[in-house]
Amino acid sequence: MDHVALLSALPRSLEEIVSGSADPSKDYIRTQVLKNLNTPESAWKTLRPHLKDGADALFGWCLDAGARVVESAGLRELTDALANYEIVVVLAHWKGPRLHPKDLPDSLEGISNVAQTLEVDKAIPPGTSARAARRAVQNALNERVLSWMDWLDLSGLGSDDLVVGDYYGRCLARQSIDAAVTVGSNYSVVPGARLELSDGLWTARDIASCFPDRWNGICDFVCCRSLYLSDVVKSQTRAGLIRADARYLQSERVLDIVGRTMRAVAEGQTYTKAAYNLEKDVK
Repeated sequence: MDHVALLSALPRSLEEIVSGSADPSKDYIRTQVLKNLNTPESAWKTLRPHLKDGADALFGWCLDAGARVVESAGLRELTDALANYEIVVVLAHWKGPRLHPKDLPDSLEGISNVAQTLEVDKAIPPGTSARAARRAVQNALNERVLSWMDWLDLSGLGSDDLVVGDYYGRCLARQSIDAAVTVGSNYSVVPGARLELSDGLWTARDIASCFPDRWNGICDFVCCRSLYLSDVVKSQTRAGLIRADARYLQSERVLDIVGRTMRAVAEGQTYTKAAYNLEKDVK
């Protein structure tokens, strides 16, 4: 197992959840862990058996088996793992193209500025509250993401044969929306269609840049609905194998499947065969 590296960017403590609740780059904590009016404490009570106890067991077993385990993994750690290991498994969160209310500013003025820049200010009813304005602008921009075929310019993709599926198009549309309200490194809308590592939200192009030239290993992005990410990375790494998923993946099932896959590899199965055999177990 010394050819395998397991990288994790998942939160592992209550303290991480508390601090991440105020950090726009921690989308997994803000929009998934703390949904449905969960407090950090109530969320951690539910998630601790998976993100702490289950992950401890998985990481400990992998270390004992000879694999490399990296927690709090960011772009630098991903680059290093890809340069030194044949199989790289990335436990992380994929922030999709749909806008969440928390992606938009808190103030009515900030929301209105975004709406004006993106020409959806008519969606805001006169005299409305910030909460209602945020929901109206969110819905208007999500409609724009869904209708990407009606307005998105694809000429920049080049002249090579390329099939742009619906999810791929939605991700490109979200990137276009984000770019329109970003100045330098400052953004007024939390960007989407990005991979959340421990050091921030990264575009698929950013992730693709981590792969060495002529890389021919296996990289498994254990992230829900990460097919766009895998498509972009694959376009840069023709010889390698990129795995991804189109489904919503809960942390407890992910940790179980990764653990069973790793054990099958340790027993002599190829990673691709082990992962394929267990894929049907993820609902």
